[in-house]
Amino acid sequence: MAEQSDLQALQKIHDDWIVYYNTGDVAALLALYDKESVIMPRGRERISGVAAVKTYFERLFARGRLTMQSRLEKLEVNGDWAIQYGLFSIRIQPRDGGPEEGDAGRYFILLRKHTDGRWTVYQDLDQHTQDKL
Repeated sequence: MAEQSDLQALQKIHDDWIVYYNTGDVAALLALYDKESVIMPRGRERISGVAAVKTYFERLFARGRLTMQSRLEKLEVNGDWAIQYGLFSIRIQPRDGGPEEGDAGRYFILLRKHTDGRWTVYQDLDQHTQDKL
């Protein structure tokens, strides 16, 4: 059975991630990721390691103002590993003044607990689906 403190920490990571994403705060987002993190965005090559994750978010936020909503459907802890998955939707207002874009899908996140008790995002995968928030 998961400790209540772990569940609270993992919920906070989910909630903070959305805030940092919506404000374009790359440094705060990076603080949530593991030094060995991997992001697997659909339709793109795998992104591995802190430097690559930083570049990914910088390029993403350079496109325009992003607004994400998320509904966490599952949060489960197994020892020093945890999963989160759910639905998301994103709206992008391009910096060049072009029309607003949108996307939606599902995400799956694997988190790792460190010896100091801190949790980090270890793997981050998303996919386009017909599911809606």
